[in-house]
Amino acid sequence: MLVFMAFVASSMMFLSSPAVAATSSVTLLTPDNFETEVVKSDKPVVVVLASIPTLEGYNTSLEKLKSDAENYFGDKYKVVVGKAEENADNYQLFVPSPLIYPPLSTIIGLKNGQRVTGAVFRPGNSTSAFEYVKGQLG
Repeated sequence: MLVFMAFVASSMMFLSSPAVAATSSVTLLTPDNFETEVVKSDKPVVVVLASIPTLEGYNTSLEKLKSDAENYFGDKYKVVVGKAEENADNYQLFVPSPLIYPPLSTIIGLKNGQRVTGAVFRPGNSTSAFEYVKGQLG
């Protein structure tokens, strides 16, 4: 168990580059900005949480997800993207399943801070999940 935790912690430190947060106008979700960015938003919010090992397995990145989400949802929605591992408490709020490792990559649609819909998706093939969430949010 200790080795597993050390691996997760070291992986998260390696992947927490400031460059990741600054590459797009889409907000990178963290536990510190969850209240401001999601709950208090004046627009419907699309939260995309992806597991880093899963992103690597599908040969994609948070930057690509951020770009895809920004292009798909446009200005009508606020889009925030984050690492599922770093947002475990927020992930548990919106994904009604036990926390597994790696966490399932998930897209959640919210209005007025309340979950409206959500879907699990495969990074690198997020279009159908984006379509579903957008259709449910209206």
